[in-house]
Amino acid sequence: DLTALAQLLYPSITVASTGHTYCPTNSDGSYTTCRETEKALSLGFTSSSGTLTASEAFYVWSGVESSRNYAYNRNFNPTYTYRDNYYGGRYLSSQLAVCSGE
Repeated sequence: DLTALAQLLYPSITVASTGHTYCPTNSDGSYTTCRETEKALSLGFTSSSGTLTASEAFYVWSGVESSRNYAYNRNFNPTYTYRDNYYGGRYLSSQLAVCSGE
C-alpha cells in the first residue's frame, strides 16, 4: 500500500490517500523537508540516478493496473507526496517497483 509507505517515510504529517500532501511551511512560506531520506535509503529506494539525496524525488508503482503497461504511482518528493490519479507507464525509468511479501 503506497499510502502506508508514504506515512512511514513522512511520519510528521498525515498522508492523504489521493492528491498532494505537503510538509509544513517555513516562516517564508516555503515547504520544509519532512521525508525521511535515510529511512527511504535503508528500505532500498533510489532515484533514477541510482542514489537518493535529500533533494531528489522518487516514484513507486502500485499493484493497481489498468493494462499490462500502466499502473498508479506515488511521488515521494522531499517536501510533499502524492498519488497520481492517472496511470504511469511502466516503461518509465524514473519509477521503481516494490514487491510485497504477501
